[in-house]
Amino acid sequence: MSIFADLKKKGDKRFVNPRSLAEAIVEAIPRKEELFAKTSVAGPGFINVTLSPVVLSERVQYAAQNSAGEPLPLELVFFTSGVQSCARNPILQQPWKQIGSC
Repeated sequence: MSIFADLKKKGDKRFVNPRSLAEAIVEAIPRKEELFAKTSVAGPGFINVTLSPVVLSERVQYAAQNSAGEPLPLELVFFTSGVQSCARNPILQQPWKQIGSC
């Protein structure tokens, strides 16, 4: 929503509210169908994306193969029903362990 406020402050009138800006951003994502299983705009302009299973698998495999035995430099943030939970190094440590505020 701060992007919308910045545009509005500069006099940009292309978007009537944060949601219309979010919808334009989602429409402009290149290769959207390859990268994401689903994209949507919720509420006042929150952009939700679900990675495609192929992309997610490739990224996790890459991280695991390039970790050289060190803990993965990976932090995932999950939002489920409006509740934020975090997982650090979900492959090598306890998966989906909530660790507090990210």
